Amino acid sequence: MLVVIKYAWGRESDNYIGKSLIVFCNDDVKWAGKAVGGIQISHMSDTVGFTIKLTLSRTVKKDFTVKPVNIEPAKPVETADPELIKKGNEASEGGVESYIKWKDSLNDEHKEQIRPHHKEWARNARAVSEKMSETVDEDGVVTEEPSDDTFPGDIPMPEGEIK
Repeated sequence: MLVVIKYAWGRESDNYIGKSLIVFCNDDVKWAGKAVGGIQISHMSDTVGFTIKLTLSRTVKKDFTVKPVNIEPAKPVETADPELIKKGNEASEGGVESYIKWKDSLNDEHKEQIRPHHKEWARNARAVSEKMSETVDEDGVVTEEPSDDTFPGDIPMPEGEIK
């Protein structure tokens, strides 16, 4: 099949970038005279379709046809408004609750624009929320909760007799 690819797209593999082909499994593919199965190309992009003679054995050649594949060009990626990116960063810095509230306030067009940034912002918001495991006492003062991962040797020993 490499012969087919070289015939259609050339010998330089840098030319293959961005191109597509469709392959399928053919159980009748032979190797050393035995049917072992293999893959074959049925369609290739950037061609009008073609037929090429492939060598099956020293004396046997067979026509092999490749059809063109029509792939619609990808939609151009819209870049998000820089102000929208700035607000997304700020919302994620406020934690999960802040980020969700901001994201839910967006219209569908803005949600589509921020799609490439969503995973990163959501991950950041979770990390910020974990760091902000804080409580507010009755006077309204923010105090950090003690960490659950204290080492027993870090706990001060009570005064008095050690047993």
